[in-house]
Amino acid sequence: MVHLFTILGFAPELCLWVRLFLTDRRVALQLNGESMPKVMLNHGTPQGSPLSPILLAIYTTPLLRIAKSWKFHSLSLYVDNGSIFATGATHIAATTRAAKALEDVTDWLTRSGLKIDPTKMEYISFQPRRPCVATMGSPISNLRLRLPGGRVVLVRRFSSV
Repeated sequence: MVHLFTILGFAPELCLWVRLFLTDRRVALQLNGESMPKVMLNHGTPQGSPLSPILLAIYTTPLLRIAKSWKFHSLSLYVDNGSIFATGATHIAATTRAAKALEDVTDWLTRSGLKIDPTKMEYISFQPRRPCVATMGSPISNLRLRLPGGRVVLVRRFSSV
């Protein structure tokens, strides 16, 4: 995060403040009224901090720059949620673009120390009211996602999101 802040041209004082904010935090958990020993945290942002979404938005700026170069598909992010929109003349073309974009995103997230939760993914496809199946083909039932490391996950198609 501090390296990115430096690259983006933030003042050195702010970069130092971010480093201090993100390191040497002590956290104590309490379960069923019993306090656990304090643990040191040197990664992530504090849960519930109003700065967390702002820092995440800045942190994902390079990903949005990558998505800006895409043709016929785009990426939209909101805090820790995202949507990929892809278009195509056929269902296969649109689904292939969406899957490729999703792989680009998961690769970037992995390289950046973040990860996705495939169990929370949803895939939906839209078509004209009177689609020409001969031209467009049938909707694809699953989006195949290749995760970093080679694992393949199928994201099921839903009729609504």
